[in-house]
Amino acid sequence: MPDLVKIIENGYLFTCDGQNRSGQFAVLVRDDRIAEVSTRGDLFKSLHPNAEVIDASGKIIVPGFVDPHVHGESFLLRYFTGGVGMARWNRETSIRTVMEYFRNTASTNDFVSAYRLAYVAALKNGVTTVAEFGFDRFGYPLAASLEALRISELRGVIGLHNGDQLEELSKPRRPKIRFALPISQEEELTTYNLQSTIRSAREHQLPLIAHVGETRGGLETVKKNFRKTIVQLLDEYRVFDLPVHIPHLTALEGGDLDILAGKKVSLMLSPRAMFDKQTDFPPVDELVRRGIPLALASDWGVADPLATMHSFQLLEEVLRIPGIAPSTILSMHTKIAAQAIGMQSEVGSIEAGKKADMAFVDVSDHRLQGVLSLKDSEAILNVLLREALGSCVSDVMIDGQFYLRKGQVLAYAEEDLVHDQNRLLEKLVAISGAGPRANRTAGGQPLPDRWQAGVRTGLAGIAPILPFVMPRVEEEQEPEEESEPQSESADDRVHQQQTKNNAPSHTDKPPHKRITKIFGEDDA
Repeated sequence: MPDLVKIIENGYLFTCDGQNRSGQFAVLVRDDRIAEVSTRGDLFKSLHPNAEVIDASGKIIVPGFVDPHVHGESFLLRYFTGGVGMARWNRETSIRTVMEYFRNTASTNDFVSAYRLAYVAALKNGVTTVAEFGFDRFGYPLAASLEALRISELRGVIGLHNGDQLEELSKPRRPKIRFALPISQEEELTTYNLQSTIRSAREHQLPLIAHVGETRGGLETVKKNFRKTIVQLLDEYRVFDLPVHIPHLTALEGGDLDILAGKKVSLMLSPRAMFDKQTDFPPVDELVRRGIPLALASDWGVADPLATMHSFQLLEEVLRIPGIAPSTILSMHTKIAAQAIGMQSEVGSIEAGKKADMAFVDVSDHRLQGVLSLKDSEAILNVLLREALGSCVSDVMIDGQFYLRKGQVLAYAEEDLVHDQNRLLEKLVAISGAGPRANRTAGGQPLPDRWQAGVRTGLAGIAPILPFVMPRVEEEQEPEEESEPQSESADDRVHQQQTKNNAPSHTDKPPHKRITKIFGEDDA
């Protein structure tokens, strides 16, 4: 069978490769990989007269964005958590209730819909690779994430949280899917489960996910239980010597930076989520000064790399961090992000041998068209990162095939996505007993009709902009809010909504006692 050859010409490229090239380049794609990048597109056409030629005039082409840490369910949960500091989530009844629904009750179909919404939104924003943290709930969330990745065509890494999910390793693997093992979070972390997870990661040759250190409270918990900082504890167990994803290590002390710098590990930052969740910021200037690689991730909400990179630029300004080159910021969501999840040999740059994953940003509109008149590539990229929106991404290629073309998703009907979002939001509103927070301003007033329409119609609508809130260095101690008398329990509301929809909340499996398996050991 002859090779499938494509030639992409007339686009302005940022390659993020070792030479960090930028400018007018042509890309030769053979099957699912990049064969060559050159200024001689005419030569490509003469050598491959039957190739499909793609005119990228008016487009800036970057490597497909890598989002190294995602909570897929947060695409919907953001409507309830938006503008509320994470420290208050358990004290807000509506937030706590919808969180518990996903942890304990949501069906596989609910998870599939939630993850599909999240991943297709990520695709539309130029993301080609995601790392899904997942849920510690039997096989439901795992099966849903696998199905949603298949539908969206993204490649991904999925966290396996227990023995039931670990059984997925015995099944035939799809080439685009990899797995990782999360270390227990601070309040559940013990010497036993830490050792068990490390042993299992070595046995199955899987990377670890150190989902710890997001808050000062988590750090204090580890110090109390282990008499060490989180970094010291992970170093003692040689976690940094293994392949490891580090999405939240922002609460640092003392010699932690020395340890991290010596290990040359990559850390992930989620500036947009930090602003929204009002969590601590790490000492970014010190991390940069010590040469610790920093990747950017969405973490919570919508996977939107252009918005995340812009949030990082705001963070630079707020914290008065010496200017970081726009090309470096782009690499933090491409090349370094791929490195942070161990996929740098496959994705993260536009160069020969890598997967043909690319995002095309349309700057032909008069609002951005002038950017290509600038002579300096850093100036062009600076304007792009500051002004381009996720909606400017017009085309996305994965493995040499387009899955977003002229702004339209090719793998799934978007009207079905809107239907899914409306159905799930209606269910979550009924469960929570309150409307989504995105329907209210910070002062509690209803949003304008056009914004409420955006919430109702999801991907096709206008998303409200959350208020900019500086994080508090110390968590503010607030009195417990008295809950309002309720005429019915959350379970009653779930039952009534499910009866109304004539749809069960679980799959057809019979109810059974939950047994959590910690990678080879059973704890009843």
